[in-house]
Amino acid sequence: PEPLDAGAGSGTSVHQTSMLMRFEVETLPAGTHFETFLRVDRATDRDIAFFSDVWERFSRDGFLGGRSAIGHGRVRAESELTVLTGPGPQVADWRAELEPLREDVIEALGWLT
Repeated sequence: PEPLDAGAGSGTSVHQTSMLMRFEVETLPAGTHFETFLRVDRATDRDIAFFSDVWERFSRDGFLGGRSAIGHGRVRAESELTVLTGPGPQVADWRAELEPLREDVIEALGWLT
């Protein structure tokens, strides 16, 4: 038998399909462990408050990759806050400071995609 193209549909030969619609998926077993670190240098109290809020949300609801609607890519993120210098972050209300710049912030976030 001829090899099958995963994106072509059931039972379709590689030689009968167009490579314009090629589809590949990389899947890792549930429970795969990854380790990394995040470092914030020369951060203001506002920067640290923003980063902490984003990290808290990601650790609660985060996912990596696509197909999250069917449960792919869910992660459980755990971390420790380590402050190497300085007295440690003070709580800052970054939302109130950025509210007047809302449209500019949304535009800047659009540049990331």
